[in-house]
Amino acid sequence: MRKHKTAFTLLLAACITLGLGFALSGVGKAGPSRLQSPRASAMGSQQSDKAMHPALRLKLPAGAGYAFKRMAALNLQQSRRSKRSAAFVSKAETKDGIPIEDVSAVVVGSGVSGSSLAFHLDQANVDVVCAEANDVVGGNLISRKNEQGFLWEEGPNTFQPTPQILRYAHDLGIAKDLVFADSKLPRLVFWDNQLFPLPSKPQDAVFNFGLLSWPGKIRAGLGALGIPPFYQPPPSGREESIEEFVTRHLGEETFTKVIDPFVSGVYAGDPQKLAIRAALKKIFALEQLSATGGFIPGAAVRIKQKKDDESSPAYKAEWREGVEMMPPGGSLGSFRNGLVQLAEATEQHLNRDVSGQSNKKKKLRTSWKLRDIRKDEDDEGYYISVFDTPEGQRALRSPALAVTAPAHRATSFLQNVAPAAGAEMEKGYYPP
Repeated sequence: MRKHKTAFTLLLAACITLGLGFALSGVGKAGPSRLQSPRASAMGSQQSDKAMHPALRLKLPAGAGYAFKRMAALNLQQSRRSKRSAAFVSKAETKDGIPIEDVSAVVVGSGVSGSSLAFHLDQANVDVVCAEANDVVGGNLISRKNEQGFLWEEGPNTFQPTPQILRYAHDLGIAKDLVFADSKLPRLVFWDNQLFPLPSKPQDAVFNFGLLSWPGKIRAGLGALGIPPFYQPPPSGREESIEEFVTRHLGEETFTKVIDPFVSGVYAGDPQKLAIRAALKKIFALEQLSATGGFIPGAAVRIKQKKDDESSPAYKAEWREGVEMMPPGGSLGSFRNGLVQLAEATEQHLNRDVSGQSNKKKKLRTSWKLRDIRKDEDDEGYYISVFDTPEGQRALRSPALAVTAPAHRATSFLQNVAPAAGAEMEKGYYPP
């Protein structure tokens, strides 16, 4: 009987540790994801290359850490281009007298998404201009340092290392400035005036993890395995929130004490309103991959997929130094001068040939505040983006446009070119 109890205890411990680990593994992370399963076949679709501008029908790095290929396929998709006359001549100015500059692609915003997208388009020899409304680059990447040399972040404070991000840093020449947290140190949850380290070992999950009660541990462990009635299949006909999804899998206590603090910290949002499929797609996919619906069987499938992907010669060839630079699992990363160093290095790279020249010649332009987006009346396959700049109003004309500004700021600019999308974005809650 004691042997059976010991075996059950070890199994429960493993289930709790793995269940919590996989539930937290997708919080705030970005990276490649090959989620192939009959249950997941309807999760998304790729846009056809035929719908893209020829300049963007290129080999962008698949699954990059900041999703620049996905943005190229979706955000940069142009309207159907009308057949242009052979006698077409570039316009000098708009009908209301604003000077126009023709480029292949325009990226609005120089945060993580905008900077990485502009960099990789430039790497693919696309004539791109990245416009930033502020007088410095970075968007929400705001790194500060005081006179004593102490550094802090007022936006995101770390990133989850992936070969894609690390190769990006290498190609920018700032790999030497990467810093990683000690992967052996646990994450902590502050609850009831006490700090609780999350378990990293099965025995700690059962005997030393005082944050969860014994019923809560059993519920989480059996739910993570997908064992009924602790696991119940997803509801049909509607989208689940993070709270509903995690509670259904691991129980209310685990959600409240373990998952909610991390989700709130990463997204500054309400887990009751955040959709699991959008916010934590990797966690959502584990259920699709699992034969039982539980996290652990799905994770076993995903681990094998990931191992096969990352061991392939094609993967190593594409991500090169990024694969070799990966730190131990669980490490969080930053840069010696803060996260904004990524955007600053991108600015230096894009403007490498025009140092000291006016904003007009630069590929990444600060103090360019988007004022309006309209379709070109003479060719609906082109967008005209109007900006307020230090030199007055200026316009960029392009067949491809990506707006990486926050949703609540981008909505008003979409009314003339994508009113349906703008209306949908207005419905979404944006954290203050």
